[in-house]
Amino acid sequence: MSLSSDTLSEAEVYTYGIFRIRQQLATINGLTLPAPFGGKVRQVMVDLNPAKLQAKGLSARDVNNAINAQNLTLPSGTAKIGDTEYRVKMNNSPDVLDALNNVPIKVENGVVTYVRDVAHVHDGFEVQPSIARADGQRAVLLQILKNGHSSTLDIIKAVKAKVPEMQAAAPPGLKIDLLADQSLFVNAALDGVVHEGLIAAALTATFILLFLGSWRSTLIGRFQSRSACWLHSACSARWVTRSMS
Repeated sequence: MSLSSDTLSEAEVYTYGIFRIRQQLATINGLTLPAPFGGKVRQVMVDLNPAKLQAKGLSARDVNNAINAQNLTLPSGTAKIGDTEYRVKMNNSPDVLDALNNVPIKVENGVVTYVRDVAHVHDGFEVQPSIARADGQRAVLLQILKNGHSSTLDIIKAVKAKVPEMQAAAPPGLKIDLLADQSLFVNAALDGVVHEGLIAAALTATFILLFLGSWRSTLIGRFQSRSACWLHSACSARWVTRSMS
């Protein structure tokens, strides 16, 4: 499945694909959905300035320890005082991302060194390991895999049935396309089994007619051979479906 857009950014397409599209497809039994290829993963970044770190006598570990020590995830709750129950809010994590720049790292000779003095915290993206393109534009590629003994045909049918629903709920400008699916090969294999069965029945009837020279014997033999052929075709089709799906 390909996700592309002319109006949304690469990060927005990736975020919608991993949090919305994957959730909608997860309701189909027998699916495995790896993380999408392409796109940018949103992440809080701390850009260090090596020259300023050296001037302050600090290392990257010092900055890391300061942020981890003053940006904590702690449980809160409520406090009941008299007849009133108050919600407790702890000062353990800044409410605004830019506040992380004001986290102190060390105090030396009465001078406080903050994160903003040696680094810059901002809303950015992690290192992008892969790029996907659709019609020359940056896009996101989502693989849909089956697991266990699930039927390939059933899964693809369910996915195709959900595409119009997902497209209707998608943000304006987001385009959802199905690039390729294995149902084409499975259906072709089943059609081949049926086609070969019909050829086998026709050849059997022809040989009976040539050797016996009787239409009556040919018709009797043809019906018998056709029954055997259809039984063989049904068994072969079942084996092909199980092996390919």
